[in-house]
Amino acid sequence: MKQRLGCVLLIDDDDATNYINERLINKLECTGRIVKYRTAYQALEYIKEHLITDENCQGPILILLDLNMPVMNGWEFVEEYNKLQVRDDRDIKLVVLTTSMNPDDRTQALATDGVNDFVNKPLTAEALQGLIERNFA
Repeated sequence: MKQRLGCVLLIDDDDATNYINERLINKLECTGRIVKYRTAYQALEYIKEHLITDENCQGPILILLDLNMPVMNGWEFVEEYNKLQVRDDRDIKLVVLTTSMNPDDRTQALATDGVNDFVNKPLTAEALQGLIERNFA
């Protein structure tokens, strides 16, 4: 896949998941920049300080967010993320990436302001290509 994204932000408390997702993203060559955080709070701080105005992250931005994390879960992250003053011209897509098979989580995610897509783990090449096509076409 030709590079299409300026940056991918992985937010998951599981190091192994972040590692596997990073390898998959690198294999598909869909971005030149991957940023990983194990807590939603750290990711919010990064977004406040960098993603909102960072000129080093040119092009669309994909955020892959786990739901079930300690301290601040994915739903709480989305609530705080929606309060941020993101520049209107930033093409940022927030995708819930979760092990949850609960259909209520899928329904809630897709009905939540700020969430653009929902994908079940494990992330596969096909799922990643699909979400890029759906959200950045």
